[in-house]
Amino acid sequence: QGIYVSGTSPESMSNLLAQFAEHGTYYTRLSRFSLQPVLDSSYSKGLVFQAFTSGLRKYLQYYRACVLSTPQSLTLLALSFLFRRLGRQLRYLAELCGIGATGVVTNRGNSASFPTGVKLLSYLYKEALENCSNEHYTVLLSLLKMSCEPYTRFVHDWVYSGFFNDACGEFMIQMNEDYLHFRDKRYWTQGYVLASKEVEDFVPVFLKHLANEIYICGKTINLLKLCCPKHYICWSDIPVPRISVTFSLEELKEMEKDCATYVGRMERIARYSAISREEKHLRMEISKQEFIIQARQAVSKALETFKDQKMSE
Repeated sequence: QGIYVSGTSPESMSNLLAQFAEHGTYYTRLSRFSLQPVLDSSYSKGLVFQAFTSGLRKYLQYYRACVLSTPQSLTLLALSFLFRRLGRQLRYLAELCGIGATGVVTNRGNSASFPTGVKLLSYLYKEALENCSNEHYTVLLSLLKMSCEPYTRFVHDWVYSGFFNDACGEFMIQMNEDYLHFRDKRYWTQGYVLASKEVEDFVPVFLKHLANEIYICGKTINLLKLCCPKHYICWSDIPVPRISVTFSLEELKEMEKDCATYVGRMERIARYSAISREEKHLRMEISKQEFIIQARQAVSKALETFKDQKMSE
């Protein structure tokens, strides 16, 4: 009341201001939801949730840049049209995080039931599939990619070097240090175990078909380090291809090229190692045969000496 704009009815003015108020409400809720957490011993939401909120903060930074770059001469109606799409995205993101006015996940906003870890990745992936034909799709893909980075780092370290780093306990493997000191079957069966019997509890839905291969790969690397630390897989300094989520066909082709290059180099090392083992075995056989010949010659010479002594007697 008391605010008037020439050529605009009070009802239209109220509707326009209500839209801007809604945008501000969603922006404030998302800002509070995505606050940078204090990373201490009490933090329990994990690295994936932290990466997700980092993506939200980047989007809100983009929104602020759009607001600050808006010319001051625009009318309320022009501002309404200009921010209509961004306003819809803010509303969708608020509902995605469970802090919107409506939506099936609204009650998740400030509760512990909001998904974290791999369940958050599956949640974002399913949302992306359901929104692949609307204006929210690109924002969802960006959030999904950023949220996957902690998981792909874990997979990269595990499958290439057997390195286990899961301080928040949100990934697919559990390490039992007591069994890592054993040097029998228990090292293999109990040293590293899957975190759950249900695949979707520890692997995103888009990786569940690779869950067992990822698990076995890191276990095998660690066993190989114990049994044969000089194996070329354990000491090779060839750069390994990166593991990441991408939605670019060109980037995917580049990653496939890097993988093919890596496989080719490792296969050459494997052939060289096999040849080296064969040469070593051959040299050992030659040395063995030479030793046998020398021993026979020594025995023959000793017999001849013995005969000569007998004859002289």
